[in-house]
Amino acid sequence: MTVYCVGNAFIKRAEFRKNGKRADALCLDNDEMFVVPAGRNNAYFARGETPFGNFKVGEYITYHRTAIVGRDVKKKESEYYNRFFGFGLKLNKKMRTLFSSQYKMAQLLSRYTLNVRNVYIVFDGVEFTKKENAQFNSMVKNLSRFFNVFVSISDYRFIPQGACIRYYGMSGESKQIDLSSFVSTRKKRRVIKNALGNFYAKNVIEVQSA
Repeated sequence: MTVYCVGNAFIKRAEFRKNGKRADALCLDNDEMFVVPAGRNNAYFARGETPFGNFKVGEYITYHRTAIVGRDVKKKESEYYNRFFGFGLKLNKKMRTLFSSQYKMAQLLSRYTLNVRNVYIVFDGVEFTKKENAQFNSMVKNLSRFFNVFVSISDYRFIPQGACIRYYGMSGESKQIDLSSFVSTRKKRRVIKNALGNFYAKNVIEVQSA
């Protein structure tokens, strides 16, 4: 099962983080994003430097997974799960060179345990491009073979036609959804200067948050 979640970005993120703490769940958070409210219904997502950006993908996976499983993780194990989930990540690439979708794949490989049945992916604020969309759809398709997948999304163009959609509102209300309103827009970096000071943002995306 795959569910695409639209609506208030702050409520979705809080819900996904809470659900991801369950023993049978895993939350792939947007660690590389800073979120700044932009009025009542919108938010700015600023992508900064990639966490562990100078690590190779294989090093990143081993570093985090070793702490989680409590033992040394061999390269062969990382390669096995990379193939098993159909990701095709190049483990010798630097983390900072990855698409957002590929970063999520590396996150999963670094934190996965056999208990996981539900995967929550925070994908709000990612800029829509054809290449990113291709990587995203491949990731979700592969993960849905093994898990219940919930994706927090802010740009409807990532959502395939006929998909199951859940709406998160400010007060838990339900309403008719016009998906075409959920489109992200690139903004000038200066729009968040006052909020984040000297923080360097690679790009800033404005999304509808409610």
